[in-house]
Amino acid sequence: MSKPEIIGIIAATDQAGGLGKGGVIPWRNPEDMQMFKRTTQNSILIMGKKTYDELNSYKRDPFQPLLSNRLSIVVSTTMAKEGLYNASLISNINDAYGLAVYLAMPRGYNIFFIGGKQIFKEAVPYVNRVFLNTVRGKFDCDVNFPFEILENFTHDRSYDLENLVCSEYIKKVV
Repeated sequence: MSKPEIIGIIAATDQAGGLGKGGVIPWRNPEDMQMFKRTTQNSILIMGKKTYDELNSYKRDPFQPLLSNRLSIVVSTTMAKEGLYNASLISNINDAYGLAVYLAMPRGYNIFFIGGKQIFKEAVPYVNRVFLNTVRGKFDCDVNFPFEILENFTHDRSYDLENLVCSEYIKKVV
């Protein structure tokens, strides 16, 4: 068996490079949400605790999947497994990636690292693509996307939507 076709980072920033403010994404952009859903359908999602907490805060039923048609893995050393019904909990990114590959292969799923900042930085050795959306506007964020990771990638393409610029990067072949 080979690896999944896409092992990617997917993120959205504001025009100043901001990812979040106070532990949440400070914008609601339907175009970004649709692109995220379309890109990550039938995939394994790897995230940190804060990203999980934000996504889980929208769920009414903790026994339902975190996001439909996707499997979720949370990387955290401080989170308790008790009460975590809709995701797997792993203590480090290497083991999370190993579990993701194991779960993805028989299903034909792709793998996406969806945040936060530290997860993005640690994911670079595993990733072959970056999907980076820029939401129009500035939101006074207190956490920024780690743009230095893009040094390992080549810009592939970008396209404009009404309130969003979508860019894709492919890992450089060394």
